[in-house]
Amino acid sequence: MLKPILHLKISAMYKSLIFIASVFLVLALHAKPLYALSTDSEQPIEISADKVQIDNIKGQSIYSGNVELSQGSLHITGSKLIVKTSASGELTRADAYGLPATLTQQPENKELIDAEAEHIVITYDNDQEVILNTKAMLTQGANKFFGDKIRYIVATDQVIADSQKNKRVKVVISPQPSKQDQNNNTKTTEEDQ
Repeated sequence: MLKPILHLKISAMYKSLIFIASVFLVLALHAKPLYALSTDSEQPIEISADKVQIDNIKGQSIYSGNVELSQGSLHITGSKLIVKTSASGELTRADAYGLPATLTQQPENKELIDAEAEHIVITYDNDQEVILNTKAMLTQGANKFFGDKIRYIVATDQVIADSQKNKRVKVVISPQPSKQDQNNNTKTTEEDQ
């Protein structure tokens, strides 16, 4: 399991830096659960939104209107992004909303993750989860999950999908190419050169 990149404690003397702190909170929250490229945390964070509202007392930052977050291979879009912290300033949760909200990231040595839903929740406690709510879709390579709710539990590397009454979950699992197919493709490519 990856360790948190950054823990911030928000105090009165740092109020002038609260915007920067909230940007780092978003970074730390999103980088951990998705097993990003090792270089993602070293990349600059860019967040754009029509409006930003920060409430130190509630421990909450709200980005609204055409929200876009990028850092390395991580990209999140939506109409609203809410980041929450505990009283001690530790990250607890992030919620992205949109029609749909989207999340993409390139994991280390794996195929690109592409997710979308009307509401994406990332929890940052002992049971770290990424939850896709309402019209949820999760794609990695040719494999796909569709449902009303898709949960990814980080610690156990589990995906749980379900749907409302009279609807069904759909899972598409593509076969892995055999070693013989891979060898044939390599030979064909070498012959073509």
